[in-house]
Amino acid sequence: MEFTPDTIKISASQREEICGNDAELFVAVKGSSVVSGDQALKKAKEVSQLVEALTSFGLSPEAIHLQGVHIETSSGVLLKSSSATYRLKIK
Repeated sequence: MEFTPDTIKISASQREEICGNDAELFVAVKGSSVVSGDQALKKAKEVSQLVEALTSFGLSPEAIHLQGVHIETSSGVLLKSSSATYRLKIK
């Protein structure tokens, strides 16, 4: 006869909600036009729509920073038909 010891299984979990003071979000926005520098926050249509939506909820425009622009073109030449991906940091 085989002897099998008794076993006890214990599992525990805990959830806790913590309050944060702030957060940093990194967002990539694909735009249909190429605008460089801080003007992208106002002149790139898709980026300016995001900025307007965030500021309408009370976020300060100074909390949104352009981190970089990745330009995409199929012809190898920068044209009005070129598109761009804008990387933003939102604090």
